[in-house]
Amino acid sequence: GLIAHLAEEAEMPSGFALSYQATRELQYEGEVPAGFGAST
Repeated sequence: GLIAHLAEEAEMPSGFALSYQATRELQYEGEVPAGFGAST
């Protein structure tokens, strides 16, 4: 269960690598909230 998963991640962390691979091609297409984005 959860404890086994946490122990495995402590020994061989792969969660961040997998999440990066899953999202690296995504592009946000919504509006940029006020205060975010390139400064001019």
